[in-house]
Amino acid sequence: MMHDPPPWSEMYDPEPRDPEPEERTDSTAAMDLEMWTIYMNPSDHPGQFVARKFVIGSGSYVPTEDMMIDPSITPIRNAMEEKGLVRIVRDRDDDPVILEVWL
Repeated sequence: MMHDPPPWSEMYDPEPRDPEPEERTDSTAAMDLEMWTIYMNPSDHPGQFVARKFVIGSGSYVPTEDMMIDPSITPIRNAMEEKGLVRIVRDRDDDPVILEVWL
């Protein structure tokens, strides 16, 4: 006998939460997304291209200490491609120093 699926409201958790650190498992950490934001001429490194790594998890967006700095964008883009990441062009509403993002 077929049953109707529960209404959407019963399947949707309106308040998702990030697991507490002690609740995080290897499978939760494996779902984290690595994101690199590429900046052109940021105030802390004038005249340079800077790539900064962020980790996006369930309900969190955490900067890391991983960073690349180069006067040319080419070595940074090559490094992103070697990681198997995909380039996303900047949104027109992004801070003007953001050049692109790699996921």
